[in-house]
Amino acid sequence: MTQSVRHPTRRNRPIPGMVLLLTVVALVAVCSVACLTVGPTPVTLSQVLSVLAGTDAMPDGVLVVRDLRLPRVLLALLVGSSLAVAGAVMQGITRNPLASPSVAGLSAGGTLAVFLTMLWFPSGGQLALIVAGFVGSLLAVMAVFSIATGSKSGFSGERLALAGIMVAALLGSITSLLVLKHNMHTVMLSWTLGGLSNLAWSEFLTVLPVYALGMVLALALAPQITVLNLGREMAHGLGQRTSRVVIAAMVCVLLLAGGATSVAGPVAFVGLFVPHIVRLMVGYDYRAVIPLSAAVGALFVLLADTTCRSLMQGFFEIPVGLVTTFVGLPVFLVLARTSIRRKGML
Repeated sequence: MTQSVRHPTRRNRPIPGMVLLLTVVALVAVCSVACLTVGPTPVTLSQVLSVLAGTDAMPDGVLVVRDLRLPRVLLALLVGSSLAVAGAVMQGITRNPLASPSVAGLSAGGTLAVFLTMLWFPSGGQLALIVAGFVGSLLAVMAVFSIATGSKSGFSGERLALAGIMVAALLGSITSLLVLKHNMHTVMLSWTLGGLSNLAWSEFLTVLPVYALGMVLALALAPQITVLNLGREMAHGLGQRTSRVVIAAMVCVLLLAGGATSVAGPVAFVGLFVPHIVRLMVGYDYRAVIPLSAAVGALFVLLADTTCRSLMQGFFEIPVGLVTTFVGLPVFLVLARTSIRRKGML
């Protein structure tokens, strides 16, 4: 039975996958500590270690490291991990290596909800924006999924992608119209570019339960996504109830990508190319793809955010979405070109 679910051209490599996972996790730990030293206020590595151990008696160091930089580093890890795993799940259920969480309309729905909150409840604070972003993402996903499953032929990855494009275009147009009408270009530009500035422990603790639930669900769905990625016919032949798997997977994407977008905005390309690169390294067994995507995505956004904090110090902070776009766009073009070539050869 084990041999029957393997695609003839997709090898599973659990031992290299575990080695890679442990290596990336170690890199994440080392880079996280090192990134706590980066910023306009000088902080040494020994001082960072003292603060983390609870033995630093200098109030300034404790304030900078524990209250300002540490929650931001943890949020960068959470956002990167969430978006990468959400992208892996989307690509698995749609069997499309160029799919991302934005296909489900998450970013467009969250952005519109955040704008309306800024417009109608300007004194609501960061927590109100987080809740609004998550609710907007939820409504957008519900709309996309209802459209994608509305026909008699049932769910398909192509129909989901088309429904997501339609909903995202509609919500994006509404947002642009409202931004023009109320002249809020600067405010919305900072949101749509994505960033982690001015975030603290309250934002991290707010999205942490959502992230934990989404990750547990993703890991639990990993074997089913592996089978579903082989094709709906084979999945049905193996007795899988694909509709239930797809619904659970969409809930997982909502929890992970919706939570990340609600705090950081639509950080681009993380959910697109990280899972694809991971599959090139470990194959198509999602028991390895999902945890490694989480680790690689966390490392990528952490380094991108640290780059944002270190460049242009004293002038302005570059949004993390710009850095991920500059890195992700060339990778996206390579992936798109490779995908087109493969389809042309089939």
